[in-house]
Amino acid sequence: GLVALAGTLAWRRRSGVIASAAHVDRQVSPVLLPVVRLGKRAGTSARSELSRARTLYGQLPPPRTGEILVVGASRHSGTDVVAQLLYMGAVEHVSVTAMNVVDEFANLSAATVREKLAALPLPTDEGRTVIIDGGSVASAPQMLAVAERASQIVVVVRIGRDVAAEVEVLLHAIQNEDVPITAICTKGRLATSEGTPRRKGSEGGRHS
Repeated sequence: GLVALAGTLAWRRRSGVIASAAHVDRQVSPVLLPVVRLGKRAGTSARSELSRARTLYGQLPPPRTGEILVVGASRHSGTDVVAQLLYMGAVEHVSVTAMNVVDEFANLSAATVREKLAALPLPTDEGRTVIIDGGSVASAPQMLAVAERASQIVVVVRIGRDVAAEVEVLLHAIQNEDVPITAICTKGRLATSEGTPRRKGSEGGRHS
């Protein structure tokens, strides 16, 4: 009766929810591992975070320089966490800068974003890397203008939250970009906004 109907409706709402990294691999390949856990984790050391950062960055398609755009299937995917890890992994190898699309280009038209980007030197001309937190199509539509000149794109998908249709929408939006596309999966609960402040315009470089 009503219980069965409620169960059916709940199943339909949940159908399409990404259940594993293997599920993502059907849409985006390769999927870089390990899966990134979101939020504060008891017992997580700086050493393990750095190890995770090195592992993920090392799996990016070479040369791993230029503008690396990190985009989420949804606003809940955890692009900020993934972008921070890639920044940590890159800083030991190249001169690296972090950028956040929402911070830099909020409320600007795509044309204005393109003008501002055109005024910036291409990182590949100087052997630099820029890790860009692009948010999602919903939270930062300006990201699409940034994708037009990205050296590579990392799609972030949150297991148990994002759905396959959201990944398809994102891939359709960036499918004309002739750049490598990889995926990184996240899982768990997002930290509060106070937990991890955004890095805006921060600079890094090789560790000696």
